[in-house]
Order: sequence, then C-alpha cells, then structure tokens
Amino acid sequence: MKAGLCLGFSAALLLLQQTAFAATPSWTQTLPGPVDGASYGDVDGDGQLEIAVVVRGNPGQIVLMSHTGAILWSHTTSPYVVGFPTFGDYDGNGTEEIAYCESGENSPCRVLNADGTVRYSFGSYYYPAISGSGPSAADVTGDGADDIVVLSWGGKAVLVDGKTGAVVWTYDAWATHAEVLLGPSTVADIDGDGNLEIVFGGWQNGTLFVLDAATGTEVWPPTGLFGTWGSWFYGNGALVEDLDGDGAREIVVALEGNPPSLAAFSPTGGNLWRTPLPASASFAWLTPVASDLDGDGNMEILAQSADGVLYVLDAHGALLAAPSIGPESWIAPAFIDLDFDLRPEIIAASTSSLLLLDGQSFAELDRYDDAAGGLYPQILVGDLGGDGQVNVVVGSWNSSSIMNFSFSAADVSAWSAFGGGPAHSGAVELVCPSLCASPDAFVDGSANLGTGVIVGPNATIEAATLIGNNTTIASGASVAQHSFVRAGATIGIDATVEQRTYIGTNTSVGQGSTVGQKSLVGSDVNVGADVAVGQRTFIGNDASIGDRTSVGQRSRIGWGASIGEDVAIGQQVVLRANTTVGAGTVIGERTTIGANTVIGANVTIGSSCRIGRNVVIGDGVTIPDGTVVRNGSVLP
Repeated sequence: MKAGLCLGFSAALLLLQQTAFAATPSWTQTLPGPVDGASYGDVDGDGQLEIAVVVRGNPGQIVLMSHTGAILWSHTTSPYVVGFPTFGDYDGNGTEEIAYCESGENSPCRVLNADGTVRYSFGSYYYPAISGSGPSAADVTGDGADDIVVLSWGGKAVLVDGKTGAVVWTYDAWATHAEVLLGPSTVADIDGDGNLEIVFGGWQNGTLFVLDAATGTEVWPPTGLFGTWGSWFYGNGALVEDLDGDGAREIVVALEGNPPSLAAFSPTGGNLWRTPLPASASFAWLTPVASDLDGDGNMEILAQSADGVLYVLDAHGALLAAPSIGPESWIAPAFIDLDFDLRPEIIAASTSSLLLLDGQSFAELDRYDDAAGGLYPQILVGDLGGDGQVNVVVGSWNSSSIMNFSFSAADVSAWSAFGGGPAHSGAVELVCPSLCASPDAFVDGSANLGTGVIVGPNATIEAATLIGNNTTIASGASVAQHSFVRAGATIGIDATVEQRTYIGTNTSVGQGSTVGQKSLVGSDVNVGADVAVGQRTFIGNDASIGDRTSVGQRSRIGWGASIGEDVAIGQQVVLRANTTVGAGTVIGERTTIGANTVIGANVTIGSSCRIGRNVVIGDGVTIPDGTVVRNGSVLP
C-alpha cells in the first residue's frame, strides 16, 4: 500500500508545509460524560465530515459534532450505552446515517437520521453493545444501501437490511457452539469470489467464526481456539487483509491466553502461523491493524498490547519490533503519512499520551501529553473539513472530551472508525484522489499529471513530461523532460528516468535504478533495485530484471524475459521472449539469445555470440566470443 499527502491540483501545484503536534489541540469539546467511542462520516452531503460520539452513561447520549467541534445535536439513549457508533448510507440516498446499539439485557439497536431523530429501531438483544464494540456496515444485499451487522453478548449475530430495518438472518452462536460474542465483526470478501463474509470471535471457547454475509451460514466449520491453544477473544475483532500480495485475504486475530498470541488463517480456515508473545501482553479490547510500513508491497501487522507494548510482525508472523509507548494503552494504532515518503507513520496512544512514530524505526517523532489521561477511544484520522488539513481526533474518558489536532496538509488515508472504517477490516487501501506531492518536490509547470499521482520528497518531474493516473514518483526520484510514465507505474526511491523515455503501465523501477534516455520499458515490468539500463534500450512487457543488474545501451530484452540479480549485459545484446538468465551471469556485447532459452547462474557468454532458441546452459559454463549454439542444444 502506498500513502502520501494529498493536495488539490488546478492550474498550479500547491505545496503545503508540514507541522507537528501543537502544544495544545486546535480545538477541544467537552461532552456530558466519558467518551466511549467515535467515528466520522458525512450526514448532509456537503463534503465536510461530522463526528459521532458515544457518551457513556445510563442514560447515555449520541452526540453529533461538526468538523470544528461544534455540537450539532444530542440524542439521549435508554437505557445504558457504550461502544462506538457506525456511519453508513443505510437508505442509499448518498448521505450517511448513524447506527448504534444500547447495552442492557433486552436492548435495541437504532439508526439515527441526519438531524438526530430515530429512523428505526430493531431487535431486542442480550447486551448488543459492549465497550470497544459496535455495529459493522456494508452493502451485503446489493441494493445500493449499507446493511448492518450486530453481535450480542448473548451469542446472536444479526444482519439487518439498512433500508427497512428488517432482520435478514440471525445466527445463534450460543445455541450452536455455546459461545458468547464480545467484540465487533469484520465484513470483507475474504476468498475473492465477489461475495462478502463476516468474521468474528467468541469469548467462551475462543471460537473463530466466518459466515456467508448474505445467508448467515458457516463458510467453514468454526474453529475453537481455546481447545486448540487455550486462547480466546476478549472484546477484539479480526484484521482481514491481503498481507503478502498473493491476492488472497488472510484473517489475523489477537488472542488472550497463556501465552497471548497472534495467529493468521487462510480464507479456507487453515492456520498459517501463530506467534506466541510474552505473558505480560494483553489484547483485551484491542484489534490488530495493518499497513505497508516499508513500501515493499507486503503488510506489516501492528497489535497494541494493554501493557503499552506495540508488537509489529511481518506478513508471515515474524516479530519485527516491540516498542513501548507507555505503561498502559487501550487504543489500536492508526496511520498517517506526513513526510511524503510513501511509507506511513503510526499514530499510537497510551492512556495519557498521543504519539507520532516513525513507521520503520518506530522512533518517537512527536507527542502530546494529556494531563487528564483516559485516552481510550479509537483514534480517527482524515481531512474532516475538506480544507487541506489532516485531522487527528481522539477522545478522553477522564476529561469527557474530544480533542482535534490539525496538520497543514491533507492525508490520503482515511481512518474513520474502529478498524479503519465501517466494515472494521483493520487495513485501509490508501489512494490519492488528485495530486499528492511533497512540499520539497519539484514539478515543472508544463508537466501533465493525471489523477492519483504521488510525488515524494525531493522528487523531480521535469518539463513536458506525461505522468499517468495512479503513478508513484518516490522520494528522490526524477523523471526527465519529454518522458512518459504510464498509469499505475512506480518510480522508486532515488530512481532516475532519463529524458524521452517511456515507462509502461504498472511497471516498477526499483530504488536507485536508472533507465537511460530514449529507452522503452513495456507494461508490467519489474526492474529491481540499483539496476542500470542503458540508453535506447527496449524491455518488453512482463519482463523482470533483478537487483544490481546492468543492461547495455541499445539492447533488447524480450517479452516475459527473466533476468536474475548481479547480471551484466553488454551493449546491443538481444534477449528474445521468455529467456531466463541466472544470477551473476555475464553476456558480452552484440550477442543474440533466442526465445525460451534458459541460462544458469554465473555463466559467461562472450561477445558476438549467437545462441539459438530453447537452449539450456548450465551453471558456470563459459562460452567464448563468436560462438554459435544451435536451437535446442543443452550445455550442462
């Protein structure tokens, strides 16, 4: 995932200056009781986002605030209310309403209109609201309106039609598995079939459930993790995201137990990995989240522990870091990118401090210490006012207040609710709706840039260039004049595209690499790090070139060719389609190699050779200058 700061772009590029946390919030609004949860959405369609807050109490309140902190209305609940509210377009009219549940032995859930009146109520459930939990929202029925998923302590999972408030189906986890449900659900298409699933866990037996969202039936047999590992869920949900870029979404859960652990499951229910953590860790009420922190295309997993330790794991469950952010924490992290390096920073919090952490070193970049403490509700991040400001919003139990911190830039990320959004997936696809450019990037006024372009710090885009939609020009990269970079391409950190060069759709040029002038690189090509491609060189679609490889000028690399790391290819070399070249191989100038040939590692091929089609050359072979190798030959 790529992140950056998003600016409006019209006739000129507007460069905004980054600021750090202010000594005090830009605004604070005191509310009539402890803040249990919050989220944001747009109830009136004006493009400015409102904040809905659950004020804990008996009775409690749902309070709607403007992006400036003004209270717009207050709805009194009956009886007790805890948890968080959930925005959704429940009637399909293009604006959002607010769903919440009350907390009692026989309590309803309600949907509120933009003015705070009750649109409808549904159900009578055994504690449908639990602290740290709330409804999920997604269009399950396919009618263009969001539907509502509610879990209750009594073991019921319910899908409600967003337009009518009618119950579509009910799943009874207590009746089927003697399970009580303590935590939110996650709604996502985990198996890529175009249909949504609902994921949640149980407290009594640690059961992991995956239901078909349309029917409420079990996708695979529920897995009791208490019997397997002595583990259970306690007020936390599931992270559902494609962690390793293989196109399948994994399910990651944080589990209480002895020891506490993180575990990942495949879309079909198989356990992929489990990482035990120190006994001092506790994930009660804390759900794992994920983002691509280092820009390598794989997600890192962050699990905040109640003892103040932030556990960071890679996509395969290996523990990468475990920084401490304070003695106690009850908030899962959120993400922001304030330095335009296309790698998000982390917004984390202890009970008394809000921290900005570097996403790679996890060093503390800035902090705000709150004298009252009690920072328990989920952190929210987004451009609430649509005014080029990124807002970081956090609430306090102790001071019964909501605080807003503003940065003079607008972030492309939107962390609008628990788990990132109303479906609570735990990871958000970060996109740039117009132009996202660092304040210290240079973009020539004659450059023609598409939408969704990200330009990192110290990057340069010279005159008369064409940059397609959704491209990334990373930190320190440069695209020289009269070059054309097609849609979806990535020019990596400190990479160089020289003048009058063409880079195809979805092609990646790695960190520190150079593509020489008047070269043509096709679509879906992967050029590794520190690669040198000479001028007037052609590289066909779907080819790949390994790190630290050099390709001489006026060479031709055919479609689908695969070239390993540390390969040296001379000038005017021709590699035809689907040729494979192993690592460390040297190919002399003016040599031609036929299609579908396989060349091993550490091979030396001299100058002016002619290697035919479908040839196999083993590792370490040396071929002298001027050699001709016939089609289909095998040189072991």
